[in-house]
Amino acid sequence: MHSRVRKLLFGRIEEYDTEWGCYVWWGDVQLTGKGETREWWGAGRFLDLYPCRERLCIIAGAPVQALRPDQSNGRSERLRAWFASIGAPINDLFAGSRGWCSSDRARSAM
Repeated sequence: MHSRVRKLLFGRIEEYDTEWGCYVWWGDVQLTGKGETREWWGAGRFLDLYPCRERLCIIAGAPVQALRPDQSNGRSERLRAWFASIGAPINDLFAGSRGWCSSDRARSAM
């Protein structure tokens, strides 16, 4: 992650491409209890819910090869299928996914 604090503490650190990425979008805060954080993990995927002031931040992460951020056609259906096996309420969580943005690569400092 590109943290200013990390840079101030450690200087420039070599990056390693994890070949993972994520999609992030806002959801209805009613999908969780007040202040509740939820996470689902599965082989090659995770789905996290983080409450914010009036919305819910939803993050779906997986290997970039599975996310295929360069292919927008059928994205919603492809992601619903990819994350269906982890037991999350997929239809509710993906209902607001029209405003998502993608991070095409997750990088980790070594």
